[in-house]
Amino acid sequence: SVSISGDGSRLAIGAPSTSTVTVLARSGGSWVVERTWDGKLLGYAPADVFGASVSLDATGSRLAVGANAAGTVGGVHLFVRSGATWTTAARIA
Repeated sequence: SVSISGDGSRLAIGAPSTSTVTVLARSGGSWVVERTWDGKLLGYAPADVFGASVSLDATGSRLAVGANAAGTVGGVHLFVRSGATWTTAARIA
């Protein structure tokens, strides 16, 4: 899954087959890796399909990551960015 922020500054790529999500930041005319999350390190099992869906907000400062098979109804992990630092805001499962 892929999401680009409304201002075009960030790109999120979910790879559920590896349970990873990567955010790229636009720097001049190229894209650089800003942050990668491994769903297994966040407590998701491979069967939870962490990264099956991703959504960035308009400014690229909030990211929602779906784990479509977590629990009985799936789950969402929310991250927020301050500068180039991303932190977990919430986990809903």
